[in-house]
Amino acid sequence: MKMKTPDSCSHNPNTNLTTHYAAPITIRSDLAASSDYLVDVREAKRMFKTVSAQKLYYHCAKGHLPFIRHAGKLYFSEAVLRYWHDRVESGKPHKLNH
Repeated sequence: MKMKTPDSCSHNPNTNLTTHYAAPITIRSDLAASSDYLVDVREAKRMFKTVSAQKLYYHCAKGHLPFIRHAGKLYFSEAVLRYWHDRVESGKPHKLNH
């Protein structure tokens, strides 16, 4: 018995299909310009030599650093990450809302 795949099924205009669209995620590899792109933990470590993955995870868990979780990975806004890193390096409080 041959199974029909979705591609081989005929289109029925009476069917009510719901399509879910996810917001596009832009991952940035060019670090020269500052903009509001998302970077992952690996890119963040590459951007800032003094930041380890453990430090990023710690500050995310404490609520000091906002992040987005997508497909099991953490992503950060590049602009927010740069601002947070400047605060960490200058010795100011780590929380961004201070």
